[in-house]
Amino acid sequence: MRNTFLLILFLLCIGMEAGAQNLVPLHRYRSRDIEKYMISQPRKYHTAMKPFVIADTSRLFKQTYTRNGEEKNWWMRKLRYENLIMVEKENYRLTIDPVLHFELSKNRDVEELLYRNTRGFMVAGRIGQNVSFQSILYENQVAFQPYVNEMIQTKEIIPHAAKYKPYEIPVGQLSPVGYDYSMAEGVLSWDALPQLNLQFGQGKHFVGDGYRSLLLSDNSYSYPFFKAMLTIGPLQYTSMFAELLDFDLPHGTESGYRKKRYQMHYLSWNTTPWLQVGLFESVVYHAEDSTGYSGFKANYLNPLILSRTAEYGLDTKNNILLGATMKITLPARIQIYGQYVLDATANPSAEQVTAEETRQGYQLGGKWFEVLGIQNLYGQMEFNSVSIFTYGHSSAAQNYTHTRQALAHPMGSGFNEFVAILAYSVKDFELEVQGNLARYKTKTEADISVGNFLTYDQEIIEQDGLSALSLENEFAYGHMQLSYLLNPRTDLRIYAGAALRINQNINRESKDAWVFFGLRTFLSNQLLDF
Repeated sequence: MRNTFLLILFLLCIGMEAGAQNLVPLHRYRSRDIEKYMISQPRKYHTAMKPFVIADTSRLFKQTYTRNGEEKNWWMRKLRYENLIMVEKENYRLTIDPVLHFELSKNRDVEELLYRNTRGFMVAGRIGQNVSFQSILYENQVAFQPYVNEMIQTKEIIPHAAKYKPYEIPVGQLSPVGYDYSMAEGVLSWDALPQLNLQFGQGKHFVGDGYRSLLLSDNSYSYPFFKAMLTIGPLQYTSMFAELLDFDLPHGTESGYRKKRYQMHYLSWNTTPWLQVGLFESVVYHAEDSTGYSGFKANYLNPLILSRTAEYGLDTKNNILLGATMKITLPARIQIYGQYVLDATANPSAEQVTAEETRQGYQLGGKWFEVLGIQNLYGQMEFNSVSIFTYGHSSAAQNYTHTRQALAHPMGSGFNEFVAILAYSVKDFELEVQGNLARYKTKTEADISVGNFLTYDQEIIEQDGLSALSLENEFAYGHMQLSYLLNPRTDLRIYAGAALRINQNINRESKDAWVFFGLRTFLSNQLLDF
């Protein structure tokens, strides 16, 4: 591993040519602004693989990261226009900014105030013209809404994060039930050739053009990865290798948690000026020995898409996922997008699964960047449907998860979901309204709607069939949020709003309603609409 790291550093030091780049944080606000600009350009960008890497000297970068005007006062410049610390020369650039997320909320059924206290920093920059880097580290103390606490107590992890420590804030008006945890991400990016970008680090990724992804999303915790992205003409090919954690396998205090090997390939093709299609393949590799440990093998590095499927076939001990994407661009800045996912791994209890329970899923959605011709009015609607046991495996060592969280949709499998978003901005103000409706299945009334059916319940299936695992649930979520953009460099915003969540089945019903306000840098998605 040390020799590999030294080799990477050596390669990074040789070949710094034209085209300075910038790594875009993986957040839907930032992605929405970038896509709004992309759709108006004659060049056809590949938009399904996120986070984006864009040139920091391009109009796209300036459109997203800068605002018009100038302040002479140092304090106002740093608050509204500039990075907190920025050093820039011809051959390098360095920026340092605080990462903040302070929030107070009041749930109608909780006497105390709920809170979030996040502090950290982001370091970013470039070396030469072809190498860029970004590192984010932050510490959190959070008292979540009751339904999130239920998920934490059930899975013993923080959503979008991992392990935690209990935390009790010494203030009487605030909730005593809190959690303390930290998060870290970092990536080193190198344009080895004008057409080839290489990335190495710890982070998250997203495949698709929708609000959700049924292939790979940023729902789970960050993970170490190596990614290569090759763009030639209308084609863009991405190959990524990652190491995932499984908290459910036996582990020791010295050896740490068991690892899962993950490989992903995605081919995007601009077939016409208005149609973009993609082909997806991923593999969670089979554990190689009786202890469940999967050692490194040279064939993990095979970068060819569908090679694993061709080698092992669809009836395989590895957990293979196949998928396809499409995006249609229409006049009036309208996009229609979709995904299809097929879980190719054999089910050990396949004889108990009917044809109606084929393990597959699909997504169909649309975006309108100027609804009815109204500038800065954005609308999006999306439908997602995934059958039971998609992404699953009989072994936790090979299901489609990382740190007990789904790698794709947060509900796991066995659900139908509809999402609608309407957002309108005037100068630095933005009002967003969102609604989610879903029907999903759980094993019992005590289960929650996060990451269901990602491990086969083989004994129950053999004894009682799928009906024993099919308790129907209904879910509704909605929020309204008003935000004010303070600084586009870090997407620092003041925000306030209200939210409602209802979750019910024949045996139980839970309702959460709350109001909230806060200050945060919108650098990562922390969606809690499940």
